[in-house]
Amino acid sequence: MEYKKVIVVIPARNEGKTLPTTLQALLEQKYPIEGIFIANDGSTDNTREVALSYDKVFVTDIEDRGYDAVGKAVLANTFNAGFKIAIEKIPDYDYLLIVGADTVLPLNYIDKLLEEFKNNPLAVMLSGNIPDDSKKTKGKVEIRGTGRMIKRSFWKEINEQYPINVGWESYPIFKARQMGFEVYGIGELEMKLQRPTGKNTDYHAYGLAMKSFGYFFPIAIGRSLKQLFLRARGIKPCINMARGYLFGKTEKYEVEIRNFVNKSQKRRLRKLIFRF
Repeated sequence: MEYKKVIVVIPARNEGKTLPTTLQALLEQKYPIEGIFIANDGSTDNTREVALSYDKVFVTDIEDRGYDAVGKAVLANTFNAGFKIAIEKIPDYDYLLIVGADTVLPLNYIDKLLEEFKNNPLAVMLSGNIPDDSKKTKGKVEIRGTGRMIKRSFWKEINEQYPINVGWESYPIFKARQMGFEVYGIGELEMKLQRPTGKNTDYHAYGLAMKSFGYFFPIAIGRSLKQLFLRARGIKPCINMARGYLFGKTEKYEVEIRNFVNKSQKRRLRKLIFRF
């Protein structure tokens, strides 16, 4: 396999306890990494010191905003700060790997993703899978936020950064598919998390994101109602998501993305209806 330069970006806020396991798994990858870049998001613990105690790790510090930005559009700034320093240090990279500070990758993770990229020229963004958070564990699954690897040629198409808007993490997925590329996770390639997912979800922001992307009305409402039956979430997440979609004020994405999302959802719904 032709050698490819892989850089890693990790956003981290008070992750001094989780970073050692995450970094060790990255540094022990069978495929070598060029550098690991930590976006230290106003941490008040020893995140910075822990990160710098490892080889190939660089840290960019972001001033503490005074609150946890999980689920908010402003969090995209943290990722972008990491992307910026990574690209400045290694401008001739081939692939960007985004990893959560609590994510533990199997030692063959990068090897497997690069092999998949080689076998599928249309793939521009891939990830592994988190089996405890997905019903499907084989074949192609929905791409994850953590562990996603992005091909540089595509990343440059969206200026090598996330948009500062709700749904920023989903934007490159929709954009890639709108451009005719493929984006997916590999079910058999399992990642592990050091803590449970989904506990800090901002359901109102989720509803705003659906509005920003031009979600087809029945799909958006269906997703809101779905929260009633997932993990005993209850009525509040359902109401907050629907309220964000129906009444929230948000910046809309470009018309090409909105049209693509809306038409894709209409086609999917029609196929589902006619199956019965």
